[in-house]
Amino acid sequence: MSRRRWILLISGVLLATALRTVFAQTLTLRQAIDRALERSPQAASSHAALQQAVANTSLAKTALLSQVNFFEDISRGNDPVYVFGARLRQQQFTQADFSLNSLNRPVPVNNFATRFTASGASLTGGRWRTESMPCNWAPGARKR
Repeated sequence: MSRRRWILLISGVLLATALRTVFAQTLTLRQAIDRALERSPQAASSHAALQQAVANTSLAKTALLSQVNFFEDISRGNDPVYVFGARLRQQQFTQADFSLNSLNRPVPVNNFATRFTASGASLTGGRWRTESMPCNWAPGARKR
């Protein structure tokens, strides 16, 4: 290459470097850290894990709430074992139910059962009887 081309090449590189320096934005350390955190997939993953832990904590606290449940069961059958057990549970079993014909070929029986249950946490001895475990789960988290 001729000397003139070398001078043009070097001056072009220097001019490009100078223009880049002039137009480059100066960042503070705080701005650089904020940009890195905004664009980091690991930071997004950690944020999602934190939100999940908060949701799990809220879910665990629901164990301290009182619950009232209502159950109703209706069944009908003529299976000998089922009829025998249903009559015993209903306290309607009589001496006549011990006859062989009645035991082997029972008349179908209806069984209705209704239950109400209530449950709740109670404070006993300074501790909740229904305790929730602390939520320490996070994908990729390590104990230090």
